[in-house]
Amino acid sequence: MEGIRRRWNTSLGFISLRTKLITAFTVCILLPVIGLGVYVYKSFEQEMSSQIAKVTSDRLQQVNRNIERRLMELTNASRAIVLDGQLRAMLQHPPQTDKDKLQLSHFMDKKYLEVSTAVISDPIYLTLYDTRGNYYTNWNSFVTTRDDLAKAPWFKKTLDKNGFMVWTLQHDSYVNPSGEKLMTVSMLIKADNLIDNLGVLVISQPVQPYLELLNPEHDETLSPGFIIDQNGTVLGDTTGRFQDVYQAVKPEIERNGDTFNTRIGGKMSVVSSYLIPMTGWRVVQIVPYSEMFKTIINNRNIAVVIMIVCLTLFAGLIVLLTSMMTKPLRELRKAMKMVENGSLDVVFRAETRDEIGFLGKSFNSMLADLRGRIENEIVLEKRKEQAKLEALQAQITPHFLYNTMNTIKWMSIMSGNKQITEMLKALGHLLNTSIHRGQEEISLREELENVSYFLTIQKYRFGDTVQVEYDIDEQSLEALVPKLSLQPLVENVYQHGLFMENGGQMCIRSRRHGACLYLTVEDTGRGLTEERIDEIMRQMKRDRSGPSIGLANVNRRIKLMYGEPCGITIERAEDEGLTRVTIMLPFVEGDRE
Repeated sequence: MEGIRRRWNTSLGFISLRTKLITAFTVCILLPVIGLGVYVYKSFEQEMSSQIAKVTSDRLQQVNRNIERRLMELTNASRAIVLDGQLRAMLQHPPQTDKDKLQLSHFMDKKYLEVSTAVISDPIYLTLYDTRGNYYTNWNSFVTTRDDLAKAPWFKKTLDKNGFMVWTLQHDSYVNPSGEKLMTVSMLIKADNLIDNLGVLVISQPVQPYLELLNPEHDETLSPGFIIDQNGTVLGDTTGRFQDVYQAVKPEIERNGDTFNTRIGGKMSVVSSYLIPMTGWRVVQIVPYSEMFKTIINNRNIAVVIMIVCLTLFAGLIVLLTSMMTKPLRELRKAMKMVENGSLDVVFRAETRDEIGFLGKSFNSMLADLRGRIENEIVLEKRKEQAKLEALQAQITPHFLYNTMNTIKWMSIMSGNKQITEMLKALGHLLNTSIHRGQEEISLREELENVSYFLTIQKYRFGDTVQVEYDIDEQSLEALVPKLSLQPLVENVYQHGLFMENGGQMCIRSRRHGACLYLTVEDTGRGLTEERIDEIMRQMKRDRSGPSIGLANVNRRIKLMYGEPCGITIERAEDEGLTRVTIMLPFVEGDRE
């Protein structure tokens, strides 16, 4: 059994104390440090994200304000021209003579100069058409004619709007066909009756200032920004990339509002948008996470490298310290392994003055005590063998008495004395049962046979004054009971219960109740008083010898063989005039060696 247990423990695997200490250091120190570092980094990252998002939002608002300011300047310029009373009068009553035409031309130059210097801060292109085919500009008109402008889609749209402003985000330059794109606001000038047309005002401006507002870094890949109109035209988009980006984020804008996080081209980005009410255009600014967290990522990489170096050094220090701490324990384990293999001449040299050193000294002391105990065990085993020899020799005396009594029995048979023969025969059976000690349990049938031999002897001793009845459960006859357990109960009846001139009755019962067997001896004699019964029960509980040696002996044997709650109980039933002694045993049926 011990070998099986040892092999089972070995199969579970061996985990050294050094491994446990390293694991403990890792779990209790390294993991909290790493967890704290991750928590601090996440908090820092979250705070930086919030700050960057705020900066991005502020930047977009500033861009929006600048764009709206420029658009408002164009709106104010158009109002300054359209609402000028003298100009409206000249358009309503066109000049007829060359002198009047020259005067109108000088007036328009003065008006354009006034608007360009007082209202708008950036260069613009001003064009005014009248209903008679004349137009006045502040730019060279030899390149583009009125018919060329009339063919432009935005010009036709202006006529269709019948007096409302038309904003065109981006179109080809009519000043210089090879020049940069223009952004234009145009409107039809109506007479005071709001029916007659006086002319068409066109104000254009290069798109470059707006592109610089959207992308001040001049690098669209870092933080791309663009303006898109209701028709899907994107300001400054020559490759169509911004158009694709806007189509990708448009559902998100409609669903999530002006600012949200989304994935564009496989990369997470912050998208902020703003709708310009006066034009219906939408300003979109996209900030990739890689750009937002560039500084954070660099700081994180540096922190990770520093942490890895520190953790590596710390892990090496832990391994070194645990090796130094566990070296004495490994030596002690080695000594114990030698003892386990049978070598008892082992001495552990405890050089440390700590718990391990005291443990080693205790190990040496325990090993010395073990050697002494083994020597004592050898002496005790020799003494036990001597005691067995003496016990075998002690069996010779009762065996000699049994043989002598057998000789007397045969002499009584030859002399024809039947009573003495029956008594010797019964006594020989009982003596033979007590001599053979190898069998501690016998069947109830055999025990009842021993009782019948004992009653035969008592019959010749006391006569027929005792009437014996048997109430035996047939199922219990093959149950195993301790040898000579029922006979002392019957003997106790003769000693304390029925030894009287009038005699009495005795009943021997057996009953099975579940897993228990109950053997009961009842008698109608004077019996024992309640005080005497209590005294006998206390003596049996304390395993002390008293007048009822047989009962105490049987009770002790039963408890040693079967444990609690088996044993003997004694009670007096005054209403029935009975003394009842009961043995409780486990019900075990069959042969047992």
